[in-house]
Amino acid sequence: MSKNEAPYSIAPTGTTGHEFDLYDQGPTKTVFVGGIIGGSNPDTSHLFATHSVTREDYDVYFREKLMDIDPPQRVREFLQHHLQHSITALGGALVFLEHFEFVILHWLEQYKTKSPNTAAARAWFNKAMDNIRKQHRRERDYFLSEAFKIALEHSPSSPLQVNLNPRELGKHLGFDEAMTTRIMHDLVDEKLVESGLGMHMLLIQPKGRRYLEQLHGEDDPRVNPPTSVKNIYKVSGGSILQVANQSPNATQTANVGDQLDQARAFTDRVTAKLDEIQQLITSEQFVSLKGDLEFLKEKLNEPKPRLPLIASLVQGIITGLPAELMGALAGSLLG
Repeated sequence: MSKNEAPYSIAPTGTTGHEFDLYDQGPTKTVFVGGIIGGSNPDTSHLFATHSVTREDYDVYFREKLMDIDPPQRVREFLQHHLQHSITALGGALVFLEHFEFVILHWLEQYKTKSPNTAAARAWFNKAMDNIRKQHRRERDYFLSEAFKIALEHSPSSPLQVNLNPRELGKHLGFDEAMTTRIMHDLVDEKLVESGLGMHMLLIQPKGRRYLEQLHGEDDPRVNPPTSVKNIYKVSGGSILQVANQSPNATQTANVGDQLDQARAFTDRVTAKLDEIQQLITSEQFVSLKGDLEFLKEKLNEPKPRLPLIASLVQGIITGLPAELMGALAGSLLG
């Protein structure tokens, strides 16, 4: 039935339902098509026709009901009622919100601009979408934090080299596939993670780590464990962890001071070659690499540089180097 295509709360047939419900219009309706009345024939049936009820009929009804609400502040209650129906019966808030934005609100702002009910509808929609965005951000941050936690537990010195299965991680966190897909698209778009293989691969990028440092604080063990951490913890749910090898490019030198000196020398070599590097990679890649390099310098200049973080930042920069300069710039870091 057409009412099933309309994302509104519709009272069951034969009931009055809630005061904000739309009534069930049934499968068909009679509409006036026009004509001439008069003469010797009193029959007026030719003036009317039977049409199938469509989703658009409910859209018109919804707009009329919204505009009739008095006082205008009750528009919020009306819209919240239909939003709740979307959440509980239609699988999510966006089913109603996206339809409302383009089919209802757009029309109101074209033809009922001066109505206080239109203003109330716009204010409600803006707040509802802001809440949705905040909720999505919380879900995304939680997903990224848990991914990094698993990577860090498995490989404290090079968590950015740990490959996770985002679909399995989503299941582990209780997210459905649609939510996991939305989160992954968001993370990839913002270059916080890299993904591939039909979204069966997740590698956290240096920008993702920096984001988590800003989110949790640099001294939070969820982001940066103490330098002395040596244990590699077993990850529960092996299907989440796909590849967890120590980076082949990570330095194996036992002395922490030597490793930091190598990282500083590497930073100097890359800095000296920036003009040449810029000619070999895209402008977007260059901006990202230069930002990673400045961040690495900042961390190396801290009173107590944290080796696990330094190692992961170096590896992130190596990954972005043009192949022509890889050997010369990585030097003794490659092993």
